Amino acid sequence: MKTSNKEFYEITDCEFINKLEGDFEEIKIEFFDFVSTQDYLNWPQKELYNSGWNVFGLRGFKKDNRLAHSKCPVSANLIKKFDKLVISAGFSIMKPGTIIYPHTGYTNEVLRCHLGIKIPIGDCALKVGQTTRLWEEGKAFVFDDTILHEAWNKTSETRIIMLLDIDKQMFLNK
Repeated sequence: MKTSNKEFYEITDCEFINKLEGDFEEIKIEFFDFVSTQDYLNWPQKELYNSGWNVFGLRGFKKDNRLAHSKCPVSANLIKKFDKLVISAGFSIMKPGTIIYPHTGYTNEVLRCHLGIKIPIGDCALKVGQTTRLWEEGKAFVFDDTILHEAWNKTSETRIIMLLDIDKQMFLNK
């Protein structure tokens, strides 16, 4: 069941979220075994943040990164299993002191999903509309990124999440 308070979707008994959270430990291992050793790309919209927001892509607008898929088979299998649902996927890395300024997403055809991979203790959060959420390792949440949102990591450690854009209609109709 999926219900919305406008900003965030409360989810119970959802196959996609259950699989994502169920694969958490293996996704985390893949990140630290392969992704953490790679060069990341700075998030391309540099006007959105002060510094330190990096990404490692697994899929972008339905186009898969074959090298990433070969090194991250659990993540790749998740994407393939939910091929029509997952539009984009990757790892989002926020270094200490990173601030992502208030902004809105690029389309109302997707929802954004975050799975906490490594979450520092302290002031590290996401605010969507008037609702602020802390990430939790191994837990996913879904939100509407067309609503004004911002994020920050004011801790001394790096925050790592898996970030997925998912087809809004398909997600809400399952």
